[in-house]
Amino acid sequence: FGKDIVSIITAFDKRIHLDGWDIDNFKNGSEWSGSPAILEMLNNEFIAKDSTCGNPKSWVPVLSKEKSTQLIPCKFWSRVPYDFIANAKITPDEEGFIKNYKVIFQPKNEKSFSQNFRYYNRAKIAANANDSLNVTGGHQFYFAALSDPATKITNT
Repeated sequence: FGKDIVSIITAFDKRIHLDGWDIDNFKNGSEWSGSPAILEMLNNEFIAKDSTCGNPKSWVPVLSKEKSTQLIPCKFWSRVPYDFIANAKITPDEEGFIKNYKVIFQPKNEKSFSQNFRYYNRAKIAANANDSLNVTGGHQFYFAALSDPATKITNT
């Protein structure tokens, strides 16, 4: 799961590197809420329309030489692992360019949390260990308070 998180963040990173910082390059929106929306976003925003598993809503790269690019594998996930609820958001700056992007995974409910919490720290460690490509800026992987995702907390 930690490696998969890195794959998603790296896909955002590569997409911005290929198409530029204009938030309007993301034609299918800039905020995805809920696991079904995340799965759809992964297939539409990081797999080019003319690739082997592209679809009519898929990404059309700015550069025509990238028309069949896949930034993540086809059918990357059939479901979000560990029964998480996933959300993603691209935040623009005052000029309409990408200021930052966040992907948040949170337990679906208390039962899901109690069954899977022991895997969360290992996933975070794996994400940090496997993150190497930072062409558009630094990446951060951390635990956050559900009441305020900007507040970092420890794994304890």
